[in-house]
This record gives sequence, C-alpha cells and structure tokens, in this order.
Amino acid sequence: MHLSEPADINPFTETLQGGLFACLPGRHGVKTRGRCGGDRRLPLEKLELLLGSERGARIASGQPDSVCFMVESTWAPESEHELRSVVEAGMLTETHHLDIKREIGVKPGDRAELARDLAQFAIDGGAVIVGVEEDKATRTWTLTPQKLVGLQERIEQIANSQIDPPLSIAIRVLALAEDPTQGYVVIQVPVSPRAPHMVGGIYYGRGETRRNRLSDAEVTRYHAARRDTTSRIEDLLQAEIDRDPIIAAGQARRGHLYLVAQPEIDHDELALTLLESAQGPMAEPYRTITAGAEQFVHQSVRIYEPSPGYASSIAIRSTGRAYCSQTLSDGRRYRPDGDFESDTVDIEVHEDGGIRAMVGRMTEEYAGRNSRSTPESVIFDGLAVAYAVRLVHWARMLSVLTGYHSGWLFGIAATGLEGRRSLVWAQRFPPRGPHYDQDSYRRTTTATLTEMTEHPGVVAKRLIGALLRGLGTTEEFQEAFSQPQN
Repeated sequence: MHLSEPADINPFTETLQGGLFACLPGRHGVKTRGRCGGDRRLPLEKLELLLGSERGARIASGQPDSVCFMVESTWAPESEHELRSVVEAGMLTETHHLDIKREIGVKPGDRAELARDLAQFAIDGGAVIVGVEEDKATRTWTLTPQKLVGLQERIEQIANSQIDPPLSIAIRVLALAEDPTQGYVVIQVPVSPRAPHMVGGIYYGRGETRRNRLSDAEVTRYHAARRDTTSRIEDLLQAEIDRDPIIAAGQARRGHLYLVAQPEIDHDELALTLLESAQGPMAEPYRTITAGAEQFVHQSVRIYEPSPGYASSIAIRSTGRAYCSQTLSDGRRYRPDGDFESDTVDIEVHEDGGIRAMVGRMTEEYAGRNSRSTPESVIFDGLAVAYAVRLVHWARMLSVLTGYHSGWLFGIAATGLEGRRSLVWAQRFPPRGPHYDQDSYRRTTTATLTEMTEHPGVVAKRLIGALLRGLGTTEEFQEAFSQPQN
C-alpha cells in the first residue's frame, strides 16, 4: 500500500502478520493508492480484536474513531486465531487469489469440484480455505470446523489423481486448540510451471473472484508462453556448453556437467549488493549460497567429487563473481599444471541473479577392484544428482537473500555419455547395467519459490530423473530426492 500526504501529516501505517494492513488517518486524513479498502471502516474495537488490546491501543494513540483496513489479495491465514479474527471482524472476502469452501465432500462430484477449485489457481497461484461457510444473503462468513482425520491425505490424492498434469500443492492444517481433531485447512497452490491444468478434459483459470473455463485461444496462448520459456533456458544452457574453457583449451578428456538457474523475471542488478559483499573465499555469498546448501545434499551423493569445496578461488567476471578451481581463476582460461580436469569446478553468480556451474568430471576412468584390469570409462550419475539438488537450493537461498519471490528457470546438461554405463553398475560384481545410447543429456524445467522450498527434491528430479531412468539407476538414488529439506 502506498501513502501520500502533505508534510504536516504524520500517518501511522501498521503491517500485520499474514498480509493484513491497517492505516491510521492523521489530522487531515491519508490518501491511499492501490488496493487499500479505503471505503471499509474498521471500528477500534475490531482492530483490538485483530491485534490484541495492547497493539490496538498503541495504534489508537492518535485518537481516531476508525482506521482504514484491508486484506491483501494474496493473504492466507497462518493460524486458527488469525482466521477466526478476520472472520469475526467481518473482513474476509474471496479474491482472485483466494477461494473459500465450507467442506470437501466424499462423493465423486465433490472430489471433482475440489480438483477444479485447485486447478483454477495454477496460472497465478492462490489458496483455498476449507471450513468457512458463506451466507450469500448477508454476505457474511461463519466458521464451520471440519474433521481433520484423513482430510489432508484426501486433498493430496485429489491433486495428484484428478488434475492433469498433477498439481503441486502445500497444505496447512489449522487445528482448534480445544479439539485438535477438528479445524480448518488452507490449501496453497503455487504458480505452476505446467499451467494451465485440466480436470475432466477442461482447462480452468480464475477470474476476479470466480472460476472460469479457459477458451481454446487462452490455452494456446499459455502453451506458447511455456514454449518460449523452454527456448530461453535451452539457449542459456547451450551458451554454457559453448563457453566450456577446458574444451576451448583442447584438453577435454572426460564428459562434463553444466547447470543453469535463472530468475524468471529479469532484474539486471538483483544480486549486485549481495555480490559486492564478497571479500574472501568464505565470504558471502559463497558461504550462504554454495556451502550452505550442503546440509540439504544426501550423504549418498555428497561423497561424489569434485564438490563445491573445490571452488577455492574467487574471481571477478564480466557478469558477476565466480567461485572456481584455481585453474580457472585467471579470466576463466584453463591453464593447469598437469591433469586437473576432474577437479575442475566453476560456479558463477551473476549480477542479475543467474547461477551457472560447470564440473569437469561427468565421466571418469574406473579400473574396478582389480588394479590390473583395463580401466572403463563410466558415468558419474551420482555427481549429477548431487549438483541438481544443490542447484535448486542455491537458487532458493539466493531468492531469500535478495528478496526475489518469483519463479526460476533451471537447466542441466551432461556430455561424453555414449557407450558408458553408470559407476553404480561398474562397481557391481560382475559389472552389468545398460550402456547409455546418447552422447549428451539435457533437461530444463521451471519452478516457483514455494515448490523449491516445499519440494526441492521434486524439482531436482525433474532435471535429472530421465538420465537415471536411461541408466537404470533410479532406485539407487531415490533417497537423495526424498531427503527431508529442513
């Protein structure tokens, strides 16, 4: 909410938890712009109900008779008390980002109805509150607590089985203090990278306050936009392959791994302040973004080297900063004294928030347990899994540090794979497993910050899962994607 007032007016603006805003008029009032509900006057006793008597009294120190109040369109309650307070204050309303339901029935038609309600938010994001009933005649709301046992599982099943493609959601249960078996459910739907979504062969979107069917023209437009996004990240990924410094130096003997993460919304100086704070190999943002992500990498794949710890040098690049192996510290020119390809790691953080990484050991010679046997060139798919997980967390941490809350574009590529099998199979006795039939692997995806925070393993698996399937090692690395992210 933006405020505009003459110099002699001293308005008081209070930001409330969960996206609630109140503004207190000064002696001559306050002009507001944007979506402030200036026509809705909230008496002080209701303000005290929302904030508690102490905060209400503090805000009321200017002795007004009421305040201007609104519920932000992206608001969703974080506690049972917060929901109850807003309902009792008479300020709950459906918006473009918020739908409200009394209950979720058990009949097939009820399940389909919830599926449609969830699918409508896939384009712009939103939330569904379950457990509040509307009196359409008076346009008021009444709390109707629901039985919580099994409710979350039913909702997740509907999102996974009745929406095409399955929709990623986050569920918040608001249990009653006096009876934890009853309460309310907030279903949050992040912006989906695969929107729009279908239910029963029909695509849905959200209008100002109502669900609507998308026309063929609208569906075509959304699909075209998705193709444009895919082309953009594929171009960024190809650019990283083309600038490989080891290949440029004519010293590539192994396959390489390339990773790209780019904010979906362009901002030329998104990470500039963050990068300017970096003063040494363990300074920000290296410690927070790169080393900080290691706690989220499962031990089963963290053992694959080279790890980000091999990036022991900081280098200034034209696009930002690099955390790299010493062999790339001089203008990203590869000038090793010996064979250091397998130890090479180059991680760039760009001023616009983009992240780029190159690792020089996607394949390696493996002699097995018998040192006299002929070495076999194998694929380090575990290394790719580890870096896919890291990439998601690097982007998530950069979002937190820069205040960026929109979506991300991700890409991963691996080269030198044809005719090789996974190290996992080569280590078995006798060695077995399929040999990969393509020289390179590429995948791209998009993700919202909510999905990166709530389900980072899902995003990482979209990037690298197809390679694992082609190598027959999906089960070997399943735990790396399901590791608790907290």
